[in-house]
Amino acid sequence: MKKILFPFETNQKIYQEAYVYAVKFARNLGAELIMLNVFEIDDEATPTPDQYNKFVRDNWLKAYQEIIKFNKHFLSTHARIESDMRIKTDYRFLHGSFIYEFKKIISEEEIDLIVLPEIGEKEIYKRIVEVIWHDAGLKNPVSLLLIPGECQYQSIESTAFVADMKKLNHLGRYIKDVIRFTKVFDANIHFLHISHSKKDQLPGERPDISDMIQTIENSHKHVFHNLIGRDIIGLIEEYTKKNNVQLAFVVRHHHYFFDSLFHKNLSDEICLRSNIPVLVMKEKTD
Repeated sequence: MKKILFPFETNQKIYQEAYVYAVKFARNLGAELIMLNVFEIDDEATPTPDQYNKFVRDNWLKAYQEIIKFNKHFLSTHARIESDMRIKTDYRFLHGSFIYEFKKIISEEEIDLIVLPEIGEKEIYKRIVEVIWHDAGLKNPVSLLLIPGECQYQSIESTAFVADMKKLNHLGRYIKDVIRFTKVFDANIHFLHISHSKKDQLPGERPDISDMIQTIENSHKHVFHNLIGRDIIGLIEEYTKKNNVQLAFVVRHHHYFFDSLFHKNLSDEICLRSNIPVLVMKEKTD
């Protein structure tokens, strides 16, 4: 993983805990952290050059002050002083159109992950998700880490990979990615196969999946489990709470992860109802 993008607004406390996740992920994964703040100028305004320059400087200062707040929160509650701040940081304080600058960065640079607090109906959240999940012209699919609004950072010791594994293309590659990722955090993985009917439970007749499950169970660190029922969301919530899972992995598939099994709004429902961070993995198409 090379670059993590963290877009933020000023005077919004909800970004503080998401920043903690962004820093922890950047440090553990050896990635560069890009801090993006874009402020827009009223199209109808006609400032003088001096007024324009003052406006830009004032907004730069606001962005820097916000990062000072982020770091104060991080250092006072979560940091291990000897290592946690040893990350490469790139500050992007820009004026113009947020959506234009955001799309430009993720289209032209090798952004691997975007970290974002779940902020529901706020315009910036809707615009970011629209670009990531629905922009057919986006050349570089990006993974998205969504942090619930009331979430407090927890060390990642237990994770869950949730998917309809019978219908997911490139399943083996996703599993390798999840295992590679969790090794960095020394975390275990609950591989959860979801289905509505017992006839679709695994391992079934596919030898590749049988071999995969056997490898998982032989690791003595990871586990495999079938989640079968109509209320898949409820089953996921119950399982992750019971097993103290701190991070869930899901796959965005054809713009809506799980859309081969569920209606297209389930992706939003999982992220909105989850009490733990959800990492929506970018789709593998080749």
